[in-house]
Amino acid sequence: MRRIFGWNWRQPAFGMGCLAALGAASPGSALTAEFKTVELADKTQIKYALVLPDGYKKGAVYPFILALPPGQQDQAMVEAGMRVYWEEEARRRGVIVVSPVAPGGRLFFKGSEKHIPEFLRLLQEEFAVADGAVHLTGVSNGGVAAFRVALLYPEVSVDDRASRISADRCGCNWMATCRG
Repeated sequence: MRRIFGWNWRQPAFGMGCLAALGAASPGSALTAEFKTVELADKTQIKYALVLPDGYKKGAVYPFILALPPGQQDQAMVEAGMRVYWEEEARRRGVIVVSPVAPGGRLFFKGSEKHIPEFLRLLQEEFAVADGAVHLTGVSNGGVAAFRVALLYPEVSVDDRASRISADRCGCNWMATCRG
């Protein structure tokens, strides 16, 4: 049975609050996430930001979050989302976070969502994922994309655990857990 928690409505004008928070990302705060690129079987390349927990040890098992970015889902929005919502908390809480740039500018709810299952399989080959679960989440357009991916792919079950990280920053997010 699939449970859908949907949007977190705790804050008034939640959409405006999230967009304002992204716009307010401190220009002086340097993003330390590493950018990598993976090539899919169809030759599509997906660039993504990667944040590893403090004290990361290759082969050790960690919780894993795939954070779909807000806005145009380009590199600038991946960087803003990582700065505002994910990077600091992921390092502190011992979580791996990956946030992909929409390939070719095609949003993850307007065609690029088809790449998520293969992208997740490749990431799970690279990282030891706690409980075999990738927690899929997003803010604003990333939340729309996470919801769409959860609806399109039956192997995606819904959970609310990763919401705790972004909800600390802004009450608007959507989260699913992918078991593969």
